[in-house]
Amino acid sequence: MSDQWSDSFFIKQDEQDPAEKRKEQKNLQTWIVVLVGVVYALLAVAAALALDLGTENIMLLLAIYCYGLIGGISVLLVKFVFARSEKNRKILVEVLEHSRAARVITDKDNNVIYSNIRFERLIPPGKALSIENFSELFTNARKMRHELDLLSQRALAGETASIDEDVYIDDELRCLYITAKPITGWKGYVHWRIDDMTEQRNAENKLKKEREKLSDFTDNAPVGFFSVDEHGTFTFMNNVLAKWLDVQVEDVVGKVTLHNFLFDKPENVGPFEVFENDDDYQVGEISMISKDGRIFKAAITHSIVRDKKTGGIRTRSVIYDLSAEQEIEEALKETQDRFERLFEEAPVGICLLARDGAIDAANNSFGKIVERKPQDITHKLFTDFIVEEDRETVADWIENLFESQQKSATIEAHLNADKKPVTQIFARKFHGGDSIVLHFIDLTEQKSLEQQFTQSQKMQAIGQLAGGVAHDFNNLLTAMIGFCDLLLLRHKPGDPSFSDIMQIKQNSNRAANLVRQLLAFSRQQTLQPKVLDMTDVLSELSHLIRRLIGATIELDIEHKSAEPTLIKVDQGQLEQVLINLAVNARDAMPEGGRLDIQTDLYENSEEHRLATNDILP
Repeated sequence: MSDQWSDSFFIKQDEQDPAEKRKEQKNLQTWIVVLVGVVYALLAVAAALALDLGTENIMLLLAIYCYGLIGGISVLLVKFVFARSEKNRKILVEVLEHSRAARVITDKDNNVIYSNIRFERLIPPGKALSIENFSELFTNARKMRHELDLLSQRALAGETASIDEDVYIDDELRCLYITAKPITGWKGYVHWRIDDMTEQRNAENKLKKEREKLSDFTDNAPVGFFSVDEHGTFTFMNNVLAKWLDVQVEDVVGKVTLHNFLFDKPENVGPFEVFENDDDYQVGEISMISKDGRIFKAAITHSIVRDKKTGGIRTRSVIYDLSAEQEIEEALKETQDRFERLFEEAPVGICLLARDGAIDAANNSFGKIVERKPQDITHKLFTDFIVEEDRETVADWIENLFESQQKSATIEAHLNADKKPVTQIFARKFHGGDSIVLHFIDLTEQKSLEQQFTQSQKMQAIGQLAGGVAHDFNNLLTAMIGFCDLLLLRHKPGDPSFSDIMQIKQNSNRAANLVRQLLAFSRQQTLQPKVLDMTDVLSELSHLIRRLIGATIELDIEHKSAEPTLIKVDQGQLEQVLINLAVNARDAMPEGGRLDIQTDLYENSEEHRLATNDILP
């Protein structure tokens, strides 16, 4: 290495050996050598003159002497410089080898010029010392090799660049901070420094976590924290208080005073105080106003800390928003009101039953079921509202629910009212088992629908039977009518048997019409809409209707319109509707009565909503 290498980069000069002093010493040494040489030259000339040597010999002697002198001086200078460089190199190597970081010096082709022992330990065994082999240490070697190439290019361009990467060394995750910087005065050479920042990063992460915990505590605690200086200006505020005041922390700290948020500002107090007293520990309730104008009550603990040396003042304050408690009270009241409304306006009967069987409370729906007012129900025994035949069963059911571990149960019973409504009672036992809530669902209409459904099933069975009979009977009629047609081919009008055969055919056709009516009753005909006259339809159907309604009901059919009452409809469906209406009328008059059927023309100029919510065009 030369003096330029050592002086320009590796050797850091101190105050005892400055560059100027070293330069002066070099100049002095040079002049001494020159003076000594001149003296020797003069002595040589004097000796030559004394020996009476010729001029040419004297000049030759002087030339030889000068060449020797210059060579000697050069050797001395080279030895001096080499000794200095060797010393600097040893100092450099000593420093780099004992460095806590891995050090590498590379040329422009990324060839390693020098590396210390720490870098050598980072290279896989058997691999050459190179930046490329160093990249193999990382999981994503290709990506890392590209990153190192970019660092090298930036350093060769005269820029200091660095990156940090995580790597597993001896199965332990380490953080390496890699820096590449140019070497001043030595263009094309790069000095690499690889520092292990694991401990520093762990310490920073630990400190960061502690700060995050503290910040999380202050920002998520259900109270507000703040501090002000002697001027009342905020020096700290947590996010909870900032949210209450509808402000941003950065817009308040160092800019806004405490009294700007006090609704009832105290008089004759310092800008850092909240109460009219001289205590440094102030506790009480205050009214605060937020940026959006919301006024809320708050409980505050306000501690004033005075610095005796500087005379400065700061506060440590904790504030609790009392509006939350007020909201809870209001919410509780609203919940109670909502429960009362739901209890009173529930569509099912509800009553609360005490352990002794008395009713503590009942809603309006239960009162309607038992046909009593709620005030006439309270404090009465629940079994008094059950019919006598079900009373003992219900009493045992309630007693078993109180005594057992069962939480809920259901039962059906008739209530003691004029209509004797059938209800399904759902019981739920409260925690502690001292009371039961009863829900009553009126099943009277449901039972009626069940009966109607049972009746409809019976009617369906009868229809299926009628359809089967009609099909079999229709086969017989087909044969009878066919044979009548064959007889009519042999017995022409005027034949004594002709009238008898025609009578048989007419009765067979009437029987066929009866079959068609039976098929319509059983709904086994296909739809065939056609234009019919209601008068003719009723005339043909009247015989079947009379049989269906029985002898105790009188049938009267009246046609009010003088014009034909023509409609386009499937005859089977129309006859089925008329038969169903007649059967319903018969069931509504079990003791007998009169069934009137009237036909008339009807003109509909506007849409009408029917009872079934259908629209009549």
